[in-house]
Amino acid sequence: MKIKLKSAATQNSSVWAGGTTTELLIYPEDSSYQARDFFVRISSAAVELEKSDFTKLPGITRYIMPLRGSMKLEHFAQDDSCFAYAELSPFEVHRFDGGWGTVSHGVCTDFNLMLAEGWGGGMKTLADGDVIACEPNELLCVYSLKPLSIFLRDEVHELLPGDALCVENSAELVQAATKGGDGVLAVIARATKSYPTLSVSSVVVP
Repeated sequence: MKIKLKSAATQNSSVWAGGTTTELLIYPEDSSYQARDFFVRISSAAVELEKSDFTKLPGITRYIMPLRGSMKLEHFAQDDSCFAYAELSPFEVHRFDGGWGTVSHGVCTDFNLMLAEGWGGGMKTLADGDVIACEPNELLCVYSLKPLSIFLRDEVHELLPGDALCVENSAELVQAATKGGDGVLAVIARATKSYPTLSVSSVVVP
C-alpha cells in the first residue's frame, strides 16, 4: 500500500483557458495530462470566467463537483445543438463523456475525476465519523476542505485545508474525523478497474 500526503504548498498548478487547475493525483505516476496517457487523474480547478469551454477528452469519463460556487454545464452535439445540461450546487456530482462539447457557466472552484476506458469510480463528500472502505487495487484521494484527521491502520494523518491524502492499493478502512466544526470536511475521489461500493451517499445530476 502506498500513502502520500500532498500539502497544498507542494501541489502543481497550471493555467487553462478558464482559470487554474491543481493536479492532486495522476496514475500511472509517469503519465501526464498533456500526453493523454493517464488512466486516472484527480484535480481541483478554479473557474475564473463566467463562461468557459472544456477541452474535449475522447475516451475519458468525467466526474465534476463544485466545492465553492455553483455551475451550469451544457453539452453539445456535433451540430452545435445543446442536448443536455446540468445545474450544480456545491457538492453535487455530475458524470459526463469527456468527448462531448461542454461549456461551463459560473465562477466556482470544483473537484474533478477523469477515468480512461476500463476504469470505474466516483466521488463523495466526507463528514465527521464517516468510514470509507478502500478496496484492493483501488486508488483513493481525500481532498481536505477543513482541518481533519484521517485514521488509516495505526497511523493518523493530519490534513489542513487544501491538502490531499492519496492511497493506492489498500484493503483497509479509512476513517476521517474533524478537529472541530461541522458540515463537509473533505471530498473523496476513487478509481478502480471494477466499480467500487461507495459507502457515503452522493447527489448525481443526470
